[in-house]
Amino acid sequence: MDKNIYKKTGAVLKKARKQKNLTLEDVAKIMGKSKSWIGDIESGRNRIYFDDILKLCELYEADIDDIAKKVDN
Repeated sequence: MDKNIYKKTGAVLKKARKQKNLTLEDVAKIMGKSKSWIGDIESGRNRIYFDDILKLCELYEADIDDIAKKVDN
């Protein structure tokens, strides 16, 4: 898979997180993950699994279809 998709997905998720005024620490604590995990996702250094995307969308109150469209553009 093209690594560029990881960067696009991370950037969209980062923007959604910031719109909710959440820090990396906030998200890490809620998700039960490390701060570096979410940082790596947002920077595109690591891939994210679909179930984690769904959890982040719920946390950010974001529609998965909207997130997918933003990543696709």
